[in-house]
Amino acid sequence: MSLAKLKYRGEELFEPLFRQLRFSFGWRYYSGHDRIFDFGCGPKGRFCTYLNSNNITYSQYTGFDPLVKKMVKRPKFLITPNLRDVKGKFGLVTMFAVLEHLQYPNFNFNFLRKLTRSGSILVITTPSPFGRFFLEKLFYPLNLVSAREIEEHQHYYTHPEIISLFRKYSFQPITVKNFIFGMVTFAVFVRI
Repeated sequence: MSLAKLKYRGEELFEPLFRQLRFSFGWRYYSGHDRIFDFGCGPKGRFCTYLNSNNITYSQYTGFDPLVKKMVKRPKFLITPNLRDVKGKFGLVTMFAVLEHLQYPNFNFNFLRKLTRSGSILVITTPSPFGRFFLEKLFYPLNLVSAREIEEHQHYYTHPEIISLFRKYSFQPITVKNFIFGMVTFAVFVRI
């Protein structure tokens, strides 16, 4: 069987696995925050599905992604392609595998100040510079990860770059470490 045909539910083989690992790290910092903002949620808002399938309760899930075709609004659930639709304050903000896709180094995160309050938690996962080799030279050529996702990567952030970037927006690091054999950076910040 060709590696090009190895898919799981229509996705490249490693995509669902890596997503589950990112989510399992991220929700640990939820600790009862009732409103969740998932920046870069993807068209399906899969973090919300993960929360529901693990019986993790919340009062509102709001997702933003420019790949979303049109706003989807239901009780306790909103996904939108327009950041202006996102209202209120959130206790948990997530960016799972998003940072590497944004304009480097000039992406403006000022919106985070408006959407968070003192004590809000920000959870980020992003491929590490060490992970770049595996993604671009091994997994990508073997069709084990999404080609579109890898081709859209702008920058692979070091720990000091991530810390410096979010300190500018009043976020203090709680933890910044690598997981998945050092290929992915996991960072947690608190809004001060």
